[in-house]
Amino acid sequence: MILYADTEFYTKDYLESRPAVIDPNCITAYLRKAQMVIKNHTFDNIDESAAIPYEVKMCQCEIAELLYSDDKRATSSGGVASESVTGWSKSYESSEQAEAQLQRKIRSSVTTWLSPLGLLYCGVKL
Repeated sequence: MILYADTEFYTKDYLESRPAVIDPNCITAYLRKAQMVIKNHTFDNIDESAAIPYEVKMCQCEIAELLYSDDKRATSSGGVASESVTGWSKSYESSEQAEAQLQRKIRSSVTTWLSPLGLLYCGVKL
């Protein structure tokens, strides 16, 4: 599978001068996962034999960051949503809530970047 956006696009075009969110050692894996998410949302409407649109690459990088941040949050916080010190109270976020929030963010990214391109249409093309 050829990636829509590669590591160079992520660091130079997407990030510009911002610090990288994704660990450089695993960027390719997250870009690959993000590409599969885009394929699912676009019903594989992206013509990979032609030049990949800039918006698709930007969307892929944004989704890759969302996936990485979600994985990092899940491993570092252990699902803790809030803590209280004095009365020692701890509440946990359910995995369903975290997954629903991630999916909302992904849908928002896909809609923002890809709606103007007509890639989200799942009907018959004549």
